[in-house]
This record gives sequence, C-alpha cells and structure tokens, in this order.
Amino acid sequence: MVSGNTHHSIRPPRHDSFDRYFFVLRAFYLIGAVAWVISTAAQIQALPALAQAMLKGAAPPLLWFFLYSLLFFVLISKFPDFRSASFHFMMVLDTVFVTIMVNNTGLGNSEFFLGYYLFIAAHTMAFGMFGGAAATVISAVLYMGLYFQNPDRFFISDFAVRTGFMFLVYFVIASLAENERKDRLRMEQDRKKIDELNAHLERNLSELVEKNRALRDANTAIKHDRKKIDDLNRRLERSFAELMEEKQSIIEANSAKDALIQLKNDITERRRSHIAFSKELNAKNTIEETIQLFSRYIGQLMSVDDISVMASTEEDDYALYQPNGKTIQKKRVPADHPILDAVIKSPAHTAEWRVDEHNQSVPKNVVLIDYEPAVVRAEPLLGGRVSEGVFVISHSEPCMFDQDIMEETRILCNHLGVAIQNLKLRFRLQEMAETDGLTGLYNHRFLQNRLNQELARSQRYKRPLSVLLFDIDHFKNVNDTYGHRTGDAVLMELAKVVSGKLRNLDVLARYGGEEFMAILPETPKPGAMELAERLRETIQDHLFPRDEGDPIHITVSIGVGSFPEHTVKEELIEFTDQALYRAKEGGRNRVEC
Repeated sequence: MVSGNTHHSIRPPRHDSFDRYFFVLRAFYLIGAVAWVISTAAQIQALPALAQAMLKGAAPPLLWFFLYSLLFFVLISKFPDFRSASFHFMMVLDTVFVTIMVNNTGLGNSEFFLGYYLFIAAHTMAFGMFGGAAATVISAVLYMGLYFQNPDRFFISDFAVRTGFMFLVYFVIASLAENERKDRLRMEQDRKKIDELNAHLERNLSELVEKNRALRDANTAIKHDRKKIDDLNRRLERSFAELMEEKQSIIEANSAKDALIQLKNDITERRRSHIAFSKELNAKNTIEETIQLFSRYIGQLMSVDDISVMASTEEDDYALYQPNGKTIQKKRVPADHPILDAVIKSPAHTAEWRVDEHNQSVPKNVVLIDYEPAVVRAEPLLGGRVSEGVFVISHSEPCMFDQDIMEETRILCNHLGVAIQNLKLRFRLQEMAETDGLTGLYNHRFLQNRLNQELARSQRYKRPLSVLLFDIDHFKNVNDTYGHRTGDAVLMELAKVVSGKLRNLDVLARYGGEEFMAILPETPKPGAMELAERLRETIQDHLFPRDEGDPIHITVSIGVGSFPEHTVKEELIEFTDQALYRAKEGGRNRVEC
C-alpha cells in the first residue's frame, strides 16, 4: 500500500541526473541575467550614473547567486544526507536573490521579476505541491514588500498581473506534476498486480509439475531431447572450432603483421557478435520473433535483400516465414515444394538458381518474394537435415556469396534450428500442462483459471455468463460391457461432438473422469438452457463408433449454472454440480438448472 504522504512530497527526486539538470538550469539563468544587465546598461549609456548604479547594484547579488549555487552543488555532492535541507534553503535564497535584483535594477520597470516564475516552476517540479506553494507565497510576499516600500515606482495594474501570474504558474505546474505523479502511481500499482498474477501462475504450474504423473513421463522424454540438443550444440561448437582453425591457418599464412592483427580482431569481434546473437536468438518466445531476428542479422552479415525460412510443422508440412518490416508473414507450403525437393535431391544439400547467359530469369516456382530476383539460394537449417527446414536467400543482383561468410551462416542456421526445436519443446510442454492427454480438451487446472478470468470480466462489465456441467449416463456400463478402449473412444468422440456445437469464444474442458464442463461467456441462463437441450438431443441421436462391432448410443445429464445468479466461483460450481445431481436423480438424459 502506498503511503499517503507521498502524494505531496516536498523531497526533490534522488538521482544525479535531476541535480545536473537543476544546476545547468541555474547556470543558464545566471548567464542570461548577466547578459541582460550588461545589455541594459549599454542601452542607457546616455545616463552614465544610472547605468553605473545598475551595474553596481546587480553585480553583488549575481556573484552571490553564483557562489551559493556552487556551494550547494558541492554540499549536495559530498553530503547527500543534507540534500533535502539544502534544496529547501536554496529555494529561500533564490527568492531573496530575485527580489534584490528587482530592487537594484529598476523596481517596477525591472524585467527580473520573471525570475520568480522560473524558480516557482522549478521548485514546484522538484518539491511537489507543498514546495511549490512555499516558493510562490515567499515570492509574492517579498514582491509585495517591494511594492509597499516603493508604491510610486510600480504600476498597480502591472503589479497585480505579475503577482497573480505567480499563482497561475504555480497552479499550472502543480497540476501537471500531480497528474504525472498519479500516472506513475497507477502504473506502479498495475505492475504490482501483474507481478502478483505471474507469481500465482508460477505457483500453480509448480504444483502441477509435482503432482502430474503424465508430466513426469514427458520430462523423461524432454531430458532425452535435451541430450540430443546438447549433442547438436557440441557438434556446432566443433564446427565453429574447425572454422576458427581454418581462419587461424589463413592468418598464419599471412606475412603482414598488421594484417594478421587486424584479421584476428575481426574474427574475435565477429565471434562475439555471433555468440551474443545466439544468446538473443534463444531468448525469444515465439518462432516469428526468432526468425525476424535471424533474418535481420543474416541480412546484415551477407548483405542480401530478402531471407525466408521454411520450418517443419507437426502436420508433416512446412510453414513459410517471410519478414516484412517489423512483422512476419506466415503461410503453409507443402512438403513437396520445389525448393525443398531440390535441396533434398542435391548431394551437397544446397540448391541455387541464378540469372546468367543461359537462364534469362529464375524459375517462378522458387521465387518467394514480390519481385524478380537475380539469384535464389537454399540451404538446410540443421546441417544436412532438410526435414527441420531450410532458409532461402533472394538477391536482386547476380552476386557470388563469400564461402567464409556462408560457413558462418550455416553455423548460425544451426543455432536457428536448435532455437526453433527448443521453442517447439517449450510449446509442447505448455500444451501438455494445459490440455487433457486423451481428449485434447483443456484440463481441470486451465478450466479453473479461465473461469476466474471470465467471472471477473462478467462482474466488471455486468455481462451474463453460464456454465454447463454434463456427465455420461451409465458410463461404467460402457466400460464393463465394451471395454475401456471403447470407453476412451466414446470420450474422444463426445469431445469432438460437443466442440462442434460451441462457439469460438466458449471454453470446453474435461472436468474429470466422464464429466465435462463448458464455459459460455455472454450467455444468460435461458440461452444456456437452450444450448444444453440441443447438446443433449445431439448426443442422444449420435452414433458413437467402435473398433469392432456396431456403433452405440449414449446419453448425458446436464447441469446449468449462471452469473449473476451466482457471483462466486465456488458457489457457481457447487450450484451447477447440484443441478447435475438433480438431473441424474430425475431419471438421467435431462437438463436441470
């Protein structure tokens, strides 16, 4: 909880950048003041006595302002514990300084009254509302003192406007500073809420990892995959070491000492860049972000116009990723695409098409960009493993690619392939943590979290929400009669049938055993009852296939609960469960609310 006294703090910000800014502002003010005094004295040379009096009257306070500003800067730098008191005392001295300068440079005709506005604004931004108010009151009192001591040398209208403008400057700056403070406070509160939510999600995920037997099996598979990744990394390191040895042999063959040193520096710098690039590549959270970074880096390294990546998917085909400015265009391509086919059939696992005296243009079926390139080159992401994907280089000029750069590019492509594999493993782990292994629906943990979110949204926007809880009637008889294999097939088929009847915004999850739950946002109780009845009839009439034998029929009992009738999640689930119980007790194959 944020303490209330921070709303009107009169402590200046505690960071060096503010101090430098504050004292640079004072330095510019001092320079401007000196320039004004000198220029004004030069303009009234016709009255030498008046010009000399102005210079004599302005010089001491200007020197005084310079000295105490320098003194306080040193004091704040050496003794930060006295920082707050120093700023407050300096505020009083600033106001007195402006008053003396107004008195010594013409009173009512002096332009130095503008200094009040500058210091009021500066102290309001530095000390907040109370500090700004103190600076404004002190300035107004001192300026009024000058007026009452010399009323014949002031125009009452000018004096009133100037004094009123002091308070106007204060209120405007204070209002802006207060709004900025509120915005910062609101952002900090939002950040704390997000951190608390992230911590809650992490705790839930930790509990799931400890309790879920299926996830332990998945961890075993992941460890096996990690071993493969480690082997790949070791091969990449050996490849990189071989590249460095080849570079070293070239360097040793060079007799020029200066060229030798420069080449070593270039290789070291490039290696550092590659290592930093590899770390950044593995830090990305999506395949699109990873390929965007890869394309930008390789494009600069090779000086090519366009780079595309074909990465394998879980559906035995490929996804084409093409960077377009700050976005990635993604589309599916078949496994028999001409580029993939050419790389697979090539003994070197590379394919290249270019414009020359024999070919007037690159074949259209290998052009992935919206202009006609002069050269297209394709290579696999992971060594000779085309199954993981390929990267395609397109260039508008018929250039020849440097072989050394190509060797480094192949190593970086291996890093990209490993990064994509890591992301796929991470996505697979996340999917396993949120979905039911048999039906492919969301699991109980995901359902609970999503119901919390939907209830919070419905409460915030005063929108309806309904929940369906349905159970297969006499499911034990299905398992006993036809076997558990048929029972599993019935559960999977039921998940498909119900999913096909729900909207995209609805959430269907396996609640446990043969029980399923559907969350229906933006749906009041009458609409939920109508949907539940349609589902019941659809399931009743549906033929559930078996591996052997005739299809079978099943029925379900459905309980309906809704918001705003029940505003607490536990109460809503309990009511829906009781409604399901009543449907079971009432004869099954029915809907209750």
